[in-house]
Order: sequence, then C-alpha cells, then structure tokens
Amino acid sequence: MGKERLLQLEEYIKVQQKVSPETLCEKFGVSMSTLRRDINTLEQMGCVQKAYGCILYNYSAAKIIPFHVRSTINQEQKRDACAAAASLIQDNDTIFIDSGSTTCHLMDFMASFKNLTVITSNLDIILRATSMENISLLVCSGELNRKNNSLSPVTGTDILNHFNFSKAFMAASGVSLTHGFSHSYISERPLKQAVLEKPVQHYFIVDNSKFGVKALLNMGPLRLADAICTNKLPEPRYVEFCLNHNISLLAPDTQNNG
Repeated sequence: MGKERLLQLEEYIKVQQKVSPETLCEKFGVSMSTLRRDINTLEQMGCVQKAYGCILYNYSAAKIIPFHVRSTINQEQKRDACAAAASLIQDNDTIFIDSGSTTCHLMDFMASFKNLTVITSNLDIILRATSMENISLLVCSGELNRKNNSLSPVTGTDILNHFNFSKAFMAASGVSLTHGFSHSYISERPLKQAVLEKPVQHYFIVDNSKFGVKALLNMGPLRLADAICTNKLPEPRYVEFCLNHNISLLAPDTQNNG
C-alpha cells in the first residue's frame, strides 16, 4: 500500500504542480507525519521539492516511472479513455496505434470490429492482436524499448511511407494549453513526429491525470489533435479551447449524454 500511495502521490502532485501538505493529507487520508515521510522519499527520488507551505513537482529531475509500474496506475481511467476512442473506429479501418500504457487498453474494444488493419510498435498490442482473427497486424520494427514496452525505429521512419492509414491513435505524457502535447522518451520521438506529419486524423488518448502536465519532449500544440479522448472532461478552459479550435473532446460521460 505504501508503494502504491507513493505513486499516486507523485502523480497527483505532478498534475497539480503545486499543492499544500494539508490538501495532500485530506486527499490521501494520511496523517501529517506519514505525509512527511512520503514527501521525504519523493524528494530523495528527485520527484518533488519542498517550498514554504507547499510541495512542488520537480520537472527537471523527476524520474520516468517504468512501464510495468505505469501500466498498473489509473487502469480504469485509461480504459475509459480508450472506450471513448473506440467510438471513432469503424469496420474496415486501417489505423495506427501509438506506444504507451494507455493506448494498449484500446484492444479491449477491438473484438467487435470487422476487418481491421492495425499498424503499431506497441508490444502489448502486438501480443494481443495475434489471437484476434479480425485484425491484420503490421509491425513497425526496431529496437526493443523496455522502458515503454515498444519498438523504436533504428533505420528511420520511412516504413510509414509504405502504409496508408486514415486514423492515428496517439499517446501523450502531458497535455497543456501552454506547452501542448508532450512525451517522455527520446527514442520514440522520430516515429511519433512522422505519424503527426501524415495527413490523417490524429486522436490523442489521455486519462485526466495528464491535463496540466508538461513532460520532457514537446510533440506539438493541442491543435494537432482532431480529437482528445479521455475518461472525464477536464477543467472548463480545456473544453473552451477545444470548442474554439474545432477539436472533438470525447469522454464516456459526454457520449452517454449525447
């Protein structure tokens, strides 16, 4: 429970960027002494900094959480975001699915579609697709990236020029009105950028913890997205931005109401 709380605590501070100890105690139901121990641990890891009366997320030194750990965090939220994204898929589609611990949940909703073609470097998706006869699988080969359970290209991204797909389901570590979409792995940057440069529909799948977050590497402004799929609507300023820039903002609650 202590390890899981630490991960949740780090994720919450990352989203809030700045938060008081009192708020953290109330949010996580712990005493101030327990919180101090947790914050000291996160500070030693380089994830947070203590300031007068508040805790700050330390973007410059924070370590990237390994894939096998990230895949256990916010699973329900990630699956709900993918449920919203699945509404954009149709029979006979050819789609690209990005790497990441969120996009792999898209496979939970693929069995009902007919004659899908999936292009990916995501190992979880590759393994799951092998048992799904309704899916034709095309793999972007490369070097194994254990940190994100994916294949990173080693001979360029020209392979994408051979594939005609109409929809790309993208992952991001951060979504910010100021900094746009961002991600965490340098090795994956070439493939992500190559996909974003293609004249296709770009659908970003992010759970609500990613809003207000800035990760290491910029992907581009939010207007790159044709749709943002999440588990619940973010704060109003994001909703307003999407309305003003003709970006569909999809979440299970909006679909249930619409």
